[in-house]
Amino acid sequence: MVHRDRTSPRALCVLLLLIGASVVSSSLGHAASARSIARAGDGDGADDARRSTAVNFNAFVPSKHGFRFVNSFKGSPIPGVVGLAASQLTGGSYGLCGGMSAAAADAFIARQSIPTSTTPPASGTALYSYLLQRQTDSFLGMQLPARFAAWSGLSEFGPLGTRALTIDPAHQIAGRLRAGQPAVLGLVYAGPTNGRKIWDNHQVLGFALTSDQDPRSLRVRVYDPNYPGSDRVTIDAKHEVAGFAVSPMGLPIAVEGLTCQRSGSGRNPASTAPVRGYFLMPYTPAEPKGLDE
Repeated sequence: MVHRDRTSPRALCVLLLLIGASVVSSSLGHAASARSIARAGDGDGADDARRSTAVNFNAFVPSKHGFRFVNSFKGSPIPGVVGLAASQLTGGSYGLCGGMSAAAADAFIARQSIPTSTTPPASGTALYSYLLQRQTDSFLGMQLPARFAAWSGLSEFGPLGTRALTIDPAHQIAGRLRAGQPAVLGLVYAGPTNGRKIWDNHQVLGFALTSDQDPRSLRVRVYDPNYPGSDRVTIDAKHEVAGFAVSPMGLPIAVEGLTCQRSGSGRNPASTAPVRGYFLMPYTPAEPKGLDE
């Protein structure tokens, strides 16, 4: 998934096209009550996170440990007629944001250097095949594409809106980052009325919290494959009222949610872009491949 506010590559995140019109209806659970996400403790994913890697991801630096090339690949990763149709649909380019995020984490854990090339690897090379495989790994079959599709069809507001549903993932992510572990975020940009498509959704690698946290907000420092070399990109979330529900007595009840945005990307450090919500993507370390090409 490539975010359009760069040079508008209108990219495709691999395999999302396979969902087509068949959106899997899954239970997204209930929205959690408002809690202090900036102070999320060991019960919010930190215990599992400590067991996943032996390095401290708070030392990750995107300009050093992220790929130097932008997340934009020509053509389509899908072969045959389906790939041709996908290429026409997405303007001839696609992204491997999940693969690049996971691969950067793999290399950091393995203490291997990232290639310095600013040109995306060509199809058929070892590095390209590795990024494509890690992209596929991030989807857990069709589970995560289905979640992206489901969230893209939701309103932002109400107890089952994306803002309320982001609260629990934010706790999990804060717990992982506080434990010095990586957290791949699935960012939901597409919505039922904003004109965005499912392939406009995105994945980024969270590696630390900013030092200026307050109890009702969360700022996650991320490596964003759409902005190679940038150390200032953050995903910001702030507790706000996200609509109202009706109590059994017929009284209105305020629904808490997280209003999210991406900050610090592009040429303007003050630039921001709205994010409808986000969730934690799966990540299991793998052996890096093709980094010496």
